[in-house]
Amino acid sequence: MEGVYLTSPLTLHRIDTPHVSRLPVRYSVFVQNWAACIEYSMKKEVVDKVRERARIRREGGPEAVGEREPWSCDEVPPALFYIGLEQFNRGEYFEQHESLEEIWAIEPRAIRCLYQGILKIGVGFYKLRLGNYRGTINHISGGIAYLHLFEDGCLGVEVAQLVREAEQVREKVVGLGPERIGDFDLTTLPKVHFIRRVP
Repeated sequence: MEGVYLTSPLTLHRIDTPHVSRLPVRYSVFVQNWAACIEYSMKKEVVDKVRERARIRREGGPEAVGEREPWSCDEVPPALFYIGLEQFNRGEYFEQHESLEEIWAIEPRAIRCLYQGILKIGVGFYKLRLGNYRGTINHISGGIAYLHLFEDGCLGVEVAQLVREAEQVREKVVGLGPERIGDFDLTTLPKVHFIRRVP
């Protein structure tokens, strides 16, 4: 069996024997199609942080990890948030995923869903570039669902506009279907409109 073994998002190794069953599934993907071989996966450090947070939450409840701490759409987000938005707007969807995932993984409060919503829409656009119909629809839909939880202007982001434009992309992709997804004009992908907040 010939294919690609993906050990990290950008490190590919060709293998010619089916030894994939011995490899850790959580951190690897085996694919037959080179066009679909670049996938997103969480860095080991991020996975470790998420697991540790889950362990603490199991033992001490939501208060133990700060989930019930107050938050506001008017607060100033970490600087990495705006770096992620700029990466998104340059079409650097892999990089925006890395940046927003880093702050999503350590933020215990519900505002983390805003980070995750934007992140998922960016991943959906990345999947669209790869011609991955199901991945595009699923990630865009998931991102929209998260963003519906937030008011417009949250952390300076025009959330309603991003949701509306992401829905339009999803509708166009659905209209094209999996066979014609490559006909989508990638130059029309929307940007995140925002006003940077400063401390």
